[in-house]
Amino acid sequence: MRSLAKLFCHGMAVVAVAVGWQAQADAANGTQITEEAVTAWADETFGAALDKGQITGATISVVKDGALLMAKGYGRANAMVEGVVDPAATRFRIGSITKTFTATLLARLIDQGIIKSVDDPANHYLKRYQLPDNDGHAITIRELMTHSAGFEDTFHFLGSEESQPIPIPAEIFDRMRPAFVRPAGHSVNYSNFGVATLGLLVEDQMGAPINELMERYIFDPLEMKDTDLLVDTKVPAGIGVPGTIAPDGSVTATRFVPINPAAAQTGSIVSTAPDMVKFMLAHLDAGRTSDRIMSPSGFARMAKRYAENSPALTGLGMTFFLDNWNGHTTIAHGGNWVGFHSWMTMIPDEHAGVFISLMSEAPLPTVGQRFLSAFFPERAAKPSTALLSASSLNDAFMRHFLGQKRPLGPAVETDLEQYAGSYQADRRNFTSAEKLGELIYFGQGLLDVTADEKGLYLGGAGPFVPQGQGIFMHETARAAIQIEPDSLTGRMTLTPDIGIYTFSRVPALMHPALHTGIFIVTCLVAALCIVAIVFVRPAEGAERISLALPSLLLVLLPVLAFAGYDAAGSMMNDLYAGELGRTRLVVMCANLAVLAAVWLALGVRHLQQRGVRLIAIVTLANAAVALLILWHYNGLGWSMPGSA
Repeated sequence: MRSLAKLFCHGMAVVAVAVGWQAQADAANGTQITEEAVTAWADETFGAALDKGQITGATISVVKDGALLMAKGYGRANAMVEGVVDPAATRFRIGSITKTFTATLLARLIDQGIIKSVDDPANHYLKRYQLPDNDGHAITIRELMTHSAGFEDTFHFLGSEESQPIPIPAEIFDRMRPAFVRPAGHSVNYSNFGVATLGLLVEDQMGAPINELMERYIFDPLEMKDTDLLVDTKVPAGIGVPGTIAPDGSVTATRFVPINPAAAQTGSIVSTAPDMVKFMLAHLDAGRTSDRIMSPSGFARMAKRYAENSPALTGLGMTFFLDNWNGHTTIAHGGNWVGFHSWMTMIPDEHAGVFISLMSEAPLPTVGQRFLSAFFPERAAKPSTALLSASSLNDAFMRHFLGQKRPLGPAVETDLEQYAGSYQADRRNFTSAEKLGELIYFGQGLLDVTADEKGLYLGGAGPFVPQGQGIFMHETARAAIQIEPDSLTGRMTLTPDIGIYTFSRVPALMHPALHTGIFIVTCLVAALCIVAIVFVRPAEGAERISLALPSLLLVLLPVLAFAGYDAAGSMMNDLYAGELGRTRLVVMCANLAVLAAVWLALGVRHLQQRGVRLIAIVTLANAAVALLILWHYNGLGWSMPGSA
C-alpha cells in the first residue's frame, strides 16, 4: 500500500503519457515488425531502463501474423535475489488489463443472446445486487463498460488484507459503491466499480464465480496454463518480486499488496508474456479460424467505439481503448498495481500485438518531502527514477514500428491564455471524507497549464501547438489534448490523448494547495494560541478548557491523519484497505472542534481578562477558517466512504 499516494494522484498518470515522451526521429512509417528488429529494439530499450534504474525487471511478448514473434525477459525476477526474468515462468500482475477479460465474458453472453443489448439496464441481468438509478436514469451495460455511468472515483476498499466469501455477497460489494456525481453518459471517467459490477452480472448470468468462468471459457480454451484470476489475498506461486527504487538508487523488495476479491474482475489477473500472446492472438483472429471463445461478430462488437470524450482522441470499446496510430487502428489497455505496470496493444491491420510488463516502484515520500514538493519544489529531494507506467515504453514501440502517431499541422491562431490554469482530474472523490486526501497530500496531483507564443505547456512540457477546435498537439511527441468548455458546467475541461478521463480547470481560490497552505497556517496559529493560554493564565476549570479545546482539536487532526504515514499506516492507506477507524477518528475530531468552538463562542462575552478575550477571538476566527476548509473536503458531518 506504499504506492497509495501515487494512486491518489492518478490525474498525473495519463497526462504523463502525453507529455513524458522522448520524441525520436523514427521513419515516417516506422520499421518493419520482424523478430530481429523487435529483439534489437527491446534489448536497447529495456537495457537502458535497467541501466538508468527505472525498473528492476520486465517482460515483453510480440505477436505477428498469427504466431508468437518473440518473448523475452529482462532484469531480475526477484529484485533482491540473483536470477533473471524468465518470460515463460515469471508471472506478472497485469492490473486493469484484467478488465478486457471480464469484457470478453460479457461479449460472450451477448454473442449467445443471453444479453440482448448493451443499452439494456444492467439491473435486468443483475440478480444478487441492484444498482441505484442515477437521477432517475437506469444505468446501462454500455455505461458500465465505457466508464460513463457518472460515478465519482474512490479507492476505499480497493485493497484488502482479508479474504472475502466467493461469490462476493451484495453487502460486501456495496461497500465499494461510489456516489453519482454527473449525469450518466455525460463523459468518460474511468471507474473500477463499473467494471466490477459487470463481473457480478457475468457471475449471475453464468452461474459461477468469475475466476472459474475465466478459467473455463478463456484460460483453458486458449491454453493459458500460467494465468489465474486471484480471488484471495495469498501470494501466488511464480510471481515476480519488484523492487522499490529509492532516489539514491538503492532497492528494497516491494511488498505484495492484495486486491480486494470483490474487485478481482477489475485487476487481479497474474500471467506470463507467452500466455498474454495467446489472449492477443484470440482477439486478433477475432473468431475467424476458431470460435472457442465466441463468433466473429462477438469479437467485432468488442472493438466497436461506444463512448468518447473527444472524437479526435481515444475512445472506448467494451473496456478496450480504441485509437488510431499513423493510420492504424489500435486496440489496447493498460494496467497498474503496486510494483507492476503493464500495457497491451493490438494492431489488427498489421496482424500484430505487443504486451509489456514492468516491475518497479517508488517509495512513498515522507511528510516532509511531500510538503517541500508542494510548497518549495526547488528544495525538494530528487524523485525516484522508477517508471510507474508501461505506457511510455508501449508508445516508444509504436513510434519505432509504426512511425509518429499523427502529423503536425500548422499552428492555428488562437488566444492561448484562455486555456491557462490548474486542472484537476474529474476521476476523484467528491462526496465522502476520502476527499480529505487532497489535503493530506498537500494539494498535489493537479496539472498546471501555461501558455506562451509557441503554444501550451502541461506541467512544463510542450509546446502543444494549437490545431483548431480546441485540439493541441505536442510539437515533437505528437501527443494531442483537447480543451473546451464542458457542456454541463461551462468550465474548461481537458481531455488527454488517452481520453479515459477528463480534467476540469479549478478557480484559483478553490485550489487544494491553497487550502492546504491555509489549513497548515491555522494549525500553527492553534498551537500558538495554546502556548498563549499558558502565559495569560485564564481562570481555572471550564474557562481554560473552553479556551484551549478548539485549538487542541485542530492540532490533533493532522496527528491523527499522519500518524504512521512513513510506515504506510496513514489514514489514506487504511481507507485503501477498507478500514474506516482512522477516518472516523479524524471526522469525529473535526466535529468536536465545531462543538468546542460553539461552546467558546457562547461564553466569550463572559471572559473578563482582556488578553483571554483576545485569545478567544483569535481562536474562534482561526477555527472558523479551518472548519470551513474541512467542510469543503467533507471532514464535517458524517460522510463515510462506502455509504453512497
